Parts: sequence; C-alpha cells; structure tokens
Amino acid sequence: MTMRKTMTAAALCTVALGSLIAQPAFASTLIDPSPKVATSGNQTAAADIAITAMSGLRGISAEGTITFPNGAVAGQLKYTAPEGTKITDAGYSNSTISPDGKTALLGTDSDSWQGARKIKLAIGLDTVAGQTLTGGKVQVIKGGEITKSIDFTMTARSAITSVSTPSFNQAYNGSSTVKFDTTAYGQLKFIAPSNTRIKSVDNSLCSVSADRKSAICGANTDYWIANRAITFDSDGAYAPGTFNDGLVQLLHNGQVVDSHSLAATTTATIKATDQVVDAGAVAKVPVVFSPQIWGTMTFTAPEGTTFAASGQPSGSVVSTDGKTLTRTPSGSWSGTLNFLVNTPAGAIPGTVFSGGVGTMHAGDVDTARVEFKVSVSNHVAKPTVSVDHNVLSGNNGIPGATINVRNDANEIIGTKVVDAIGHWEIIVPFQGTGNKTVNVSQTYGTGTSDTVLATINFGQGVQVTTPTNGSTVTTEKVTFTGTGTVGATIQVNGSTKNICTTTVGTNGTWSCESTVALINGP
Repeated sequence: MTMRKTMTAAALCTVALGSLIAQPAFASTLIDPSPKVATSGNQTAAADIAITAMSGLRGISAEGTITFPNGAVAGQLKYTAPEGTKITDAGYSNSTISPDGKTALLGTDSDSWQGARKIKLAIGLDTVAGQTLTGGKVQVIKGGEITKSIDFTMTARSAITSVSTPSFNQAYNGSSTVKFDTTAYGQLKFIAPSNTRIKSVDNSLCSVSADRKSAICGANTDYWIANRAITFDSDGAYAPGTFNDGLVQLLHNGQVVDSHSLAATTTATIKATDQVVDAGAVAKVPVVFSPQIWGTMTFTAPEGTTFAASGQPSGSVVSTDGKTLTRTPSGSWSGTLNFLVNTPAGAIPGTVFSGGVGTMHAGDVDTARVEFKVSVSNHVAKPTVSVDHNVLSGNNGIPGATINVRNDANEIIGTKVVDAIGHWEIIVPFQGTGNKTVNVSQTYGTGTSDTVLATINFGQGVQVTTPTNGSTVTTEKVTFTGTGTVGATIQVNGSTKNICTTTVGTNGTWSCESTVALINGP
C-alpha cells in the first residue's frame, strides 16, 4: 500500500514501506568527484555524496548542504563532525545527535535520500581562528556496512573583519576602528604598535596597562558585536613612521584564539635639517615645529660633538659637558629655531656625527621625537710648501693627512703622512735637469685639498767638484766631492771596480773617500 502527502518544509516527501525521500531545492558543490568503488571505508563511492565547503566563527553555528549527485542513496546517514566542532542540527526530525555533538545518525536502514540535506555545526570557543578542522565525514550505512563515504573539513574564520590604521602627528592623537563579523567571543586585547601608546578604549569593560602599551577588555564569557574604537597617543621613544607590530586579539581561557594585525602611522611634528660643515666649524641646525606642540624638549648632541654654550634659543640650558640642551618655552613650540653644534677641530673630512636626538616631554612621557646628524665637509686646507734643493717640507699639515707630490704626468713621485705636530718632508727624486714644477696636495678622509705648485731646480744632475777633470792623482786615498739631487746615490767607479759610494746630502752636496788604493797619475 502506498500513500502520498504534502510537506510544508519546501520539500516533497514520499513514504513507501518506511522509506523517506527528501528533495529540497538547494545548489551543491561536489567536493570529491571520484568514481564509485565497491569497497567500504573512507571516500567510498564518494561521487555519490557532495557537501558544500564549510566555514564558520567560533561559538556560532554554520550551515552546510549535503547532496546526492547521482540519485538516491539507501540506508541510514551518519555525520561525523570535524575535530573542534559539534553538530548542532542534523536537519532531520528522525535523527539522533550524540551528547558530545560529535556524531549524528539519521533515518533507518530502509530509508533512501536524494535532493539536499542541511547540517549545522558550531566551532568550539577554544579553536584558533584560521585553522582548517579535519575529520568530518558523511556516510551511508546499509545493513551495518558503510556503502558510501566522503570526508570534509571546516575552516574557522576570524571574527575580526577589519582594523583601520590611524595616521596622526606626533604629540597628537589618532584612533583605530575594530570591526567584528557577527559575534566575537572571549576577552578582547589590544597591543599598541611600537610608535604609539593606548590613550583609551570606548568601552567601560576595558582596562589600560600602566605603561599604556596594552589594554584588556571584558571576561572569558563576554562577546563583542558593535565596532570598537581605540585611541592612541604617539610614543616619542620612536622616530615618526609606520609600525605594524600591534595586535587585536581574542582570548579564551587565557589563550589567544583569534588575532588581527594593528598598525599606526605617526608623522613628524618636529623636523631637523642635517648639516654639513668644515671641521671645527659651528653647525647651525634648524628645527621646525609644525603643527605647534607644547612641553619640555631635551636635545642630545650628535656623538663626538657638543652644543655651543651661547647663541642658543632663549631659555636654553646647556649641560656642563655640552652634550645636552633643555628648553621649556613659556608657550608652544612653533616655527623654526636654530640650535648650534660645535664640531671638533681636525675632524676627518667625511666624518658623520650621528645620534643627535630631540624629544618632547609631556610630564614624564615622551610624545615626539626628532633625529639629526652633522657631517664634516670634504674641504681640506692646502699645505704650505718649502723648497730646499729637491726637498719639499711643511709644518702646518693636518696630523694624519697624506701629502702627495705629482709630476706633470699626474704620477705620484713622493708621499708622506703628516706627523702629530703637523710636520712632513718629502725628497723628490731626480726629474731631469733644470727647473721642474710639481703639484703638492693634502688628502684627509674623503677630502683632498687644492694643489700647490712647487718649483725644484735639479741643475745639471750629478756634478764632480774634486778632483777636477784632467787632474793628477798623487795619493793612494782620494776624496771625491760634488753636487747632485738630494737623496740620490753616487757611485765612483774605476775601470774594473767600485771606488766609493755615497748619498747626496740635504744641502745638495756629496763626498766620498776611495776604499781602494789608486795608482798615481792622471
């Protein structure tokens, strides 16, 4: 005997000998279109079952749709929830959900199924958002045997949909808005980005830490639906910029179960222009305040420099060692102020004195920061040059600098490092007879001075004064004398051997006595 009746749940159900066929109109996504197989177990005849991809929020039921693409299937349906989830609704009146929500059994062995079935699962509050939860199954059981089976997963979505990035001037405030997807369960925690401190959160359940670097809101059992606004101050311990290391977190039982990055951008309220000056000069560092700010400023001089004791903006107090300067104006800081920094005499050209810092204080808290540096220019003073024969020297060089002498071909023909008292001396080798002009320069660090021209008279080269040409030797020991290029080596040679060797002295003369007995005669 067969009977038909109309159902009211948008489905036409036919009951025949205890069998139930349900046909809701629902689109489906085939998860695993593998061919049918005769064996039992996981993914058995998986193409006969499909389930939509599932995702949800912690603590909130999410719905999925199960379909049977190849027509009716016979037997009981069994659902197994993925790890970390529970079945909250099996979508059928004749179903049994286990007390722990892990499984559900639908219908009887004589039932058959086609169309679409609904299932609802809830993700546990201890589950971490972003996880893909595995272990879900939809199975058909006939005669105690699993005849069809498909695996499925569920993804835990973040309940924090967006967090805006505030941008504001240092010493001012900025706010970030946190938005939630439906309901977010657990304690709400904010961790401020590095360049900020938390001023307030727009909820009475929130408590800001003493250092204002974090805030905690509510208890384990609380939930959040409406947008939350968090207001920041700037942190003057950091130079202006964008920092992305802040966090918005949801906690459950003390563990972070959901998280979203929190960034903030602070823009400069104080700007300083780096300076380049000659060694030993006073650098005038302009500092611009815009928009205006209030409070006490403390400046630290770049490493290796000091603040000038006088000439600073009115009200400035320079420490005894010159390393710090403090100023508290009667009103606000605005416009441009020039601060004077001494550089050390003899500093190497190209040296960069970094580490200059200015911080604005509001009470004991730094609210704004500026960093600056002073560099030594490449300017190097020209050396003064004295000429004595072919010896060049000077007494006012820069200690540690290098003096270079170059010929007309721009080849270095002499070099010397200036000593600690500024003295240097270079013997220029013979460059040819007569007057020769050489270029002398001083190099220090990354700088090189302009050149100085020096003229050297090399004369006729080596000359013998005594014995004169054509004279007669009357003794076995003879002293030879003459003139030549300072530093040059003089050798007096006989027809078969060396007679004597010497070096031209700094006065341009030389003398040597024969080391072998000479035969009398011309």
